[in-house]
Amino acid sequence: MKQVAAMEHESEGRVLAQIERRLASEDPALAARMSALNEQFQAGRRKEPSRWNWRKRTALAVIIIAIVGLILTVVLSASPAEDPPPPPNGLTLSTIEHVPRGNA
Repeated sequence: MKQVAAMEHESEGRVLAQIERRLASEDPALAARMSALNEQFQAGRRKEPSRWNWRKRTALAVIIIAIVGLILTVVLSASPAEDPPPPPNGLTLSTIEHVPRGNA
């Protein structure tokens, strides 16, 4: 699949080169204007990737910080695995079970 795309790209490049050569021979003034425009747009493209890389890096950093914050929140808010609290009044469960009951 990649080979087909590369072949199509090469054939398109050859066709465009032929068109440019024909244009330059038929109308040199228009070819010069088109060349100047191409240079301006290529200069703009050179600056653009660095700006997008900066934005992508910033977004990635924010996402990573948010994920780490969520993980820390979950870990720190989880209840620790401790023994259950003692019953009220210092009584143990065995003491409560063995309390004699009156005959009613």
